[in-house]
Amino acid sequence: MKTLFAAALLLTSCSLRPASTLTQRACPPTTQESELRVRNLLSLPNLAQSKVDFGSASRDSVQPLRTEGDRAVCGTLWNAVEAQPRRARGRYTFAFHRSGDRYFVTLTPPPVPPGRTVLRHDHAVEVYDRDFRLLERFGI
Repeated sequence: MKTLFAAALLLTSCSLRPASTLTQRACPPTTQESELRVRNLLSLPNLAQSKVDFGSASRDSVQPLRTEGDRAVCGTLWNAVEAQPRRARGRYTFAFHRSGDRYFVTLTPPPVPPGRTVLRHDHAVEVYDRDFRLLERFGI
């Protein structure tokens, strides 16, 4: 009886962990290309800012999210990215960046196999606010 009670208590305590520990997830690797795509988006203020307010984000303050200290933010961004309805799992490679009070997620499709020619328009940068709400998706 004590063993059964202890097992039930253990199961209950595991399911009641704080949300902050549930959302911590490793940041995806970033590349120079993904960072350059975010910087390029922030270099086109007339085009981009006509659709979305970039807040305090700037081209010069783009930082990749990749350290252990960024895990909570990356976990929350993973949840936001995976909640998008049009997302095909496994189709894209993601990279996460921060600039000012905005978060940027780059989406990169898989490489084209040798010998095939594919016309692609599915590279994108998504902009999230400080509350991790998707503001806009730009095809870049």
